[in-house]
Amino acid sequence: MNTMNVEHAEINNGLPKKTRILKSEMKNLFAFFLFATFILSSCQTRSKDETEMYKINSGEYASSSGNFVVKFPMKPTLKIIDSQVGTDQHKVYYYEAVMGAQRIYGAEYIDFPESVIKSWGKDQPYNQILKTLESQYKGVFILSKQKPVEQHGLKGQYFEFTLNPNAKVPQGVKGGIKGNIFFVKNRVYSVRYLGENQEQVEPFLKSFRLME
Repeated sequence: MNTMNVEHAEINNGLPKKTRILKSEMKNLFAFFLFATFILSSCQTRSKDETEMYKINSGEYASSSGNFVVKFPMKPTLKIIDSQVGTDQHKVYYYEAVMGAQRIYGAEYIDFPESVIKSWGKDQPYNQILKTLESQYKGVFILSKQKPVEQHGLKGQYFEFTLNPNAKVPQGVKGGIKGNIFFVKNRVYSVRYLGENQEQVEPFLKSFRLME
């Protein structure tokens, strides 16, 4: 063990037991939410200036490439994810604002091949997106609510995920996931929040709209 590690160990050993436990729980909590964020971008990611969001006069953020506006609480970062459905390849444009371990705001859009959309039934596109989202969190969250939603001329599905009582939930993880899914031709939009409830969540979800 080098000198730096020895000093670090001595400092930790000098902390009260309760403080050491609290620090350990926070590390586990951050690790879980960082993992949940990482699996959304497990493929190669890269940023491109033309797809970055920019702030408009209303204080909201707009995406020219995605043709939408949403009220992020801070400027989001962009991940462009290479994905695949069967033999068809497509990209996921995922915007994210992380306000803390349990305050993650996200919006994404995917242009599916027309052949994929045509092969799906009326409700299958929504169910497919929700099943994918559930699997991303390894069963820690389960779908608890799904209902039609309409806002700013868009029709879609509102959803909520809550902690799975039968799953091994990482220590310190609380809250849930809520959001909306909208299909516009062969493009799917998903806007969602992960974490404990905050005042900004409802305005964030309800602000989502297409650019005029």
